[in-house]
Amino acid sequence: MITETIIYDHQIREVSRKTKEISFGHVIYEDNDGLHKINLDVCSENFNEEYGKSSGTCVGGRNIEKSWFILYTSGVKTKIIFKRSFVFGFSARALLYGTKTSRFLQFKQKLLDANYTTLDMT
Repeated sequence: MITETIIYDHQIREVSRKTKEISFGHVIYEDNDGLHKINLDVCSENFNEEYGKSSGTCVGGRNIEKSWFILYTSGVKTKIIFKRSFVFGFSARALLYGTKTSRFLQFKQKLLDANYTTLDMT
């Protein structure tokens, strides 16, 4: 039984906030099957169902020591793992680049810039 979908940080292509043109905040990532969009509003609703009322913008958890984020997508949760020690900015259309820790913090900031938060599970 699959308990979570795993993607890697170098697969992330975009993190966007809700705007007049975009009806929900999202994370876009790419795998062998193409581009996929994670609806961050749905993640926030799922997180609130599991943990009770939060800020209303919390979409999941993070652990900087283990280098992962988990987004509360519908059905199976999506885990984003930061595995490589370093990613260059020009490799594979990387949205996040630098050391593993700097990419982790960049992703956290991109979520914050899009008006979403994550719970520290370190």
